[in-house]
Amino acid sequence: MKKYILSENGDISFFKTLKGLISYIEPIDVKNGEYTLFDSDGRVIKLGVIKNNDKEKIIATNTEIKDTKSLYLLLFRLCEYIKEHRRFIDKISHIDCNDQSLQQMIDILTELIGFED
Repeated sequence: MKKYILSENGDISFFKTLKGLISYIEPIDVKNGEYTLFDSDGRVIKLGVIKNNDKEKIIATNTEIKDTKSLYLLLFRLCEYIKEHRRFIDKISHIDCNDQSLQQMIDILTELIGFED
């Protein structure tokens, strides 16, 4: 199952669906370029805003850009950050963030912090 990873100025959120993600974010933040969106394969998804009957609508467009390095780095930082917090210490202290593949990192983090949708 494809998952979606949203970075808002470095804060990471996970989504099961694009529909759920689009309902979560604000058009003004999309216009201001505050988000970077990836699918779980590391592909960049471009967010945009269109006007429809005087209402703004967010659209997501798949790209061919694959940036697994940037996505992995974001997830690695989140993994290391979580390891420092007592709330998760029993669940993640045994995990070496360096030894995880991209998919393993996504699975570990979504299990720990869950999805927004």
